[in-house]
Amino acid sequence: MSIAEVKSTKNHIGQKIKRLRAYRGITQEELAFSIGKTRSLISYVERTGIINKYTLNEIAVILNTNIDEFELIKKFIETTVEHHNEKPE
Repeated sequence: MSIAEVKSTKNHIGQKIKRLRAYRGITQEELAFSIGKTRSLISYVERTGIINKYTLNEIAVILNTNIDEFELIKKFIETTVEHHNEKPE
């Protein structure tokens, strides 16, 4: 998947991180500090969805989840959107 495809994907991993981080009441600054990164990196990941697996794993630990759950969130969102977009008969 190219960078352009990642950016155009409505529910890329960065958006999932952002939603879960906000749900947990954690700021970008707090998340960045917890994993020894910068706030600007967290912002970049949330905007673009570009992240390496090591940083993703560190974030998953802080957000009390795992990488597999990010995929489950994606599937849930996709299913919900598809169901919502169905036309009633």
